[in-house]
Amino acid sequence: MEGTHEISANARQVEVSVLVAASFGSSCSTIGEKPISEGEKVLLVHGSANRDEREFGPTADDLDVRRPIDKMLAFSYGPHHCLGAASARLQGRVALEELLSRYPDFSVDAENGRFAAGPIVRRYAYLPLDPGPRRAPR
Repeated sequence: MEGTHEISANARQVEVSVLVAASFGSSCSTIGEKPISEGEKVLLVHGSANRDEREFGPTADDLDVRRPIDKMLAFSYGPHHCLGAASARLQGRVALEELLSRYPDFSVDAENGRFAAGPIVRRYAYLPLDPGPRRAPR
């Protein structure tokens, strides 16, 4: 189904599932103006990085399925890149294609959704969904 890759990528950019990752400086370096010493603890906040206006423009907080995304941190980056990223992308695309093929007019009530507790992984504990009328299988 055309466009599901862009929808999925932009959804991962705006709403990441892993909120933070901790690591240690591997050598003396700087991030922006902040010096990082070798062995110093660092915390990457994926959700904030994926909404950086310097990278994604003034509408970085908005879900825009037409926005080109060249890089993001939904699956981390470099040596910490998620081993299951390709599988997760494929599963997300297939799930979205199947949902849209059967329920093209579905809607989500995100305002009344509730996130599960936890400081590292962001996930819904409850998310009301109205599937709308069902389309017959092809």
